[in-house]
Amino acid sequence: MMLEEIAEWASSVRFEDLKKEARASVREVVLDDLGVIVAGHREEEVQGLLAEWQSSSGNATMLGQPQKLVHPWTATELNGIAGCWLELDGGFRTATAHAGLYTIPAALATAEVNDLLVEDLLMSVVVGYEVAARIVTRWDIVRAGSHAHGSVAALAAAASCAKALGLDRSETAAAIGCAATLAMAAPFNHAVHGSLARNIWAGSAGRLGCVAVHCAQMGLTALPTVLDDVYHDVFSAEEWRGPVIAEFGTAIIDAYHKPYSCCQFLHSSVEASLEIRGRIEQDGLDPARIERVVVSVSGKALEFTDRSPKTSLGARFSLPHATAAALVLGSGGPLAFSRAAAGDGVLSQMRERVDIVERSAGGNGGLDDRGSRVSIKMDSGETFSAEIDKPLGDPSRPIERARLVDKFVDLIGADREGRATDRAVDFLDGRFDDNKVSFIANTLLKDGK
Repeated sequence: MMLEEIAEWASSVRFEDLKKEARASVREVVLDDLGVIVAGHREEEVQGLLAEWQSSSGNATMLGQPQKLVHPWTATELNGIAGCWLELDGGFRTATAHAGLYTIPAALATAEVNDLLVEDLLMSVVVGYEVAARIVTRWDIVRAGSHAHGSVAALAAAASCAKALGLDRSETAAAIGCAATLAMAAPFNHAVHGSLARNIWAGSAGRLGCVAVHCAQMGLTALPTVLDDVYHDVFSAEEWRGPVIAEFGTAIIDAYHKPYSCCQFLHSSVEASLEIRGRIEQDGLDPARIERVVVSVSGKALEFTDRSPKTSLGARFSLPHATAAALVLGSGGPLAFSRAAAGDGVLSQMRERVDIVERSAGGNGGLDDRGSRVSIKMDSGETFSAEIDKPLGDPSRPIERARLVDKFVDLIGADREGRATDRAVDFLDGRFDDNKVSFIANTLLKDGK
């Protein structure tokens, strides 16, 4: 039975048991998402949302305000909300799940309050990541209309917490099972249409995962059939037809990282548009004179057609906006998808010039095809085009380590020439694995503004 197999592996696996590729990948996932969480806390929308958020005192760090210690469940929730906001956190490439976001806030808070090592944190993240990945490659959650931010995140968070606390097989199974009964509906269309309610799912689900672990420790359990009960019976999710994970502990090797602040299905279009903008400027032409844009995509990207996004999330799930922002602003960063950018008149005009057409789909109904071809025509008749088959950051086209480090340093607001860069490199090399987890807030993120 899947739940028993997961619990047996999760409760017994050690960090040294993992493949070296998994150990390297989890350090990259943790470093990347830590930077995204810190930057998310600086967003005006996040600060406004969390200003009056009810919390109790404790000894876990809220990364946006390191001087403020809160209850670990609250830290999990608030760091999860901040980490979701910018759409810069990475994900699991094989199927749709931002498994780092579901695990890192919970694992960090649990490890911090229990005075654990960085290696313990990393191991906890690998376990939670594996749980999320195995659920979305057993049941097709996306086709069922649900977003893993709500329907899967609690289970991943529970698995991470259970590992950090050293729970045995039966307690781990109980924690994951209890968390499954707390899964949210999380309708995927809310992300596509820019509903900001979506941005609280992963954080709140993380808190529920922590609650599930507490319940398991108190002897509460779910039925052994709980995973099928939830995903097959309640969610009516079909069996996953894509690639499967061969070996426990390897899911995190298939992680991707984001260079652009939007849904990964839009990244190839952003990259192609940035390439075109560079060529236009090189030829001495004005991007404002672009007359028509044709974007050829397949699969899920064809759903992201909103020409008038009303929120920052709507902009991040709008193919017309992502393309227009890259062409007009020459950027795919957070400011290109801000609330102000969504309402910008020049960008609005460019969005109206973007036509979306379907290109031949890859496997799994296009989910495996995240490529894009962008073609533009100037008002003077010149034409330009660019095609990207795999988005930068995909496991088959990874971001260079130096760029990943630069992204982290920029996100925490530090100087690229300062100590933060060296610390990030040392973290990736495993030199801080034997440090206490408090090192992350007190040292690794110290140079951030």
